[in-house]
Amino acid sequence: MQGKIKSVGVVDGDPMVISVELSSGNSVLLDLRSKLCQPEFAEIPTLSLPRTDGREVYWYNGAHLDLEEIKTLLAESGTANEKEE
Repeated sequence: MQGKIKSVGVVDGDPMVISVELSSGNSVLLDLRSKLCQPEFAEIPTLSLPRTDGREVYWYNGAHLDLEEIKTLLAESGTANEKEE
């Protein structure tokens, strides 16, 4: 997984499932439930939508995921999908 993060959003209104679009044209659906044990991620269901600065996905409480963390979560998750577009 290379490039920059082009956009990020929630999937079907569920703040624990995000869609990350990369500048390479790939889209990644990522389930964040495995991160709920971390205090900053436990707050995500009550936070506003995630944002990106091109390098990472972040929320206003300080929770963030860079591309390497996204790649790791994708590899660990049985429910995440990568889609070539």
